[in-house]
Amino acid sequence: MMSWAERNEHRKKMRAMKSYEECKSYLDQHHELMAARAKDKGNASLMQPRRDACERLKP
Repeated sequence: MMSWAERNEHRKKMRAMKSYEECKSYLDQHHELMAARAKDKGNASLMQPRRDACERLKP
């Protein structure tokens, strides 16, 4: 659902996260955006992430 440029920007943002809460908030917004794009393209739903991408930031 993302272009290569968007994917690279997403990776950059994820690497820059400093707290678990910041990361989860960003991912929630990102997943909402991707779900809206999928719906616009006629896809029923998105795949669920295989793991918690914010896990490394847990205290």
